[in-house]
Amino acid sequence: MANPFDLKGRVALVTGGGRGIGAAIVTRFAEAGASLVIANRTLDVAETLAADLSARGLSVRAVTLAGLDRAALHGLVGDVIREAGRLDIVVHNAGGCPWASIEDLDEDKLEEALALNLKPCFWLAQAAAPAMRANGFGRILVTSSVSARVAMAGGAHYSAAKAGVNAFIRGAAFEFARDGI
Repeated sequence: MANPFDLKGRVALVTGGGRGIGAAIVTRFAEAGASLVIANRTLDVAETLAADLSARGLSVRAVTLAGLDRAALHGLVGDVIREAGRLDIVVHNAGGCPWASIEDLDEDKLEEALALNLKPCFWLAQAAAPAMRANGFGRILVTSSVSARVAMAGGAHYSAAKAGVNAFIRGAAFEFARDGI
């Protein structure tokens, strides 16, 4: 029986792939044959994982996640495409929450929650879609959180951002499906 999770020849980019869920995604994709780029804010963590996987004969390299704004993510995707010649899979796993109650929430904390969790979904999809469309194949994956459905004290802004992530991915699936993405 053929392996249903065969990613040989595919190039994948994972943000926040240095540890935890991101590291598990990177490891599984690499084991399935994909060539991986780990983009992580903490480069040494990503380099350790890349070295461990490379020692097993898997194709993994680490790069610094310079930022999650539009310019940085478009640049990152462009670099991956230039170096690898293609991009098939993007996983936005980087994120976080600056905890604050609603009453203590300020503009900076709200913006940080959106900038870490929601906005990168748009910028990564926007940057990757043309290459994926040209390949006739693409996958845009985004990790979310149970917090999108379950209330947490001090995390209303995080929950709102993650609920936005869930709505984004449904909208993106609808928009890109006709292109094999």
